[in-house]
Amino acid sequence: MKINTRSHSCLSSIALATALLGTVSTTHAVSITVPNYSFETSVVPANPGYLSTGDATINLNSVTVANWIPVYTEHAYLVRQSFFSMSGVTGDQYMYLQPGYDGNPQFYQNIGSQYQVGTYTLSVDIGYSLSGGQNAGQNADAYFQLWSQDGAVYTPLGTKAVVSSTTLAAHNGSFVTYSLTLDALADSAWRGKDIVIRIDGYSPTAPGTVLQNVSYDNVRLDFTPIPEPSSVTMLLGGIGALTLLRRRRSA
Repeated sequence: MKINTRSHSCLSSIALATALLGTVSTTHAVSITVPNYSFETSVVPANPGYLSTGDATINLNSVTVANWIPVYTEHAYLVRQSFFSMSGVTGDQYMYLQPGYDGNPQFYQNIGSQYQVGTYTLSVDIGYSLSGGQNAGQNADAYFQLWSQDGAVYTPLGTKAVVSSTTLAAHNGSFVTYSLTLDALADSAWRGKDIVIRIDGYSPTAPGTVLQNVSYDNVRLDFTPIPEPSSVTMLLGGIGALTLLRRRRSA
């Protein structure tokens, strides 16, 4: 079967255009480093003195947890897995918050990257630690959210993710992954600004003498880029020029 040279050139251009457009439209999520994502530093000491046996906790009123900046630290702790046992712990430690008793512990971190055009997925392992004196089902929620930072200005972005006390009580003693997504568009006012992750333990009413808790671990952020319209336009222009050149050569 004989194929017309001009038709063959056209088909080749179409195939090339399809392949190049497929390259542009097919994107893959990449992981963005979250420093101290599983709260392994500072290191919780074994037997710090006020417990007779076992490992213990670090009270974050007096010790700074690396990379995470406190908004409020009352009843916030780093915990060794062997002290308040939880299944699904990443590493040896996790963060343990007791909201509502004296206030709502909150922490945030500027991860050192800037928002680009694409989709961000923030995933956090959240659980309810089975510790002495803690009752599942108390009024404590877990909040996490993406913010932006521009100098001294911090701005919450998108919808705050809420894991309710009822949900936490349903899987007490273990960590479960929860996620939220945020689309950064070309005209987003916070594009190019610093990425900030915020985690909270929140209780709208004090539960009395019984403390509840919210535990966090394994904070991670993934990014799926979206090609900007200008990039696609330039690519299509290049394909058009290539097609025209092939036509001239085959004429």
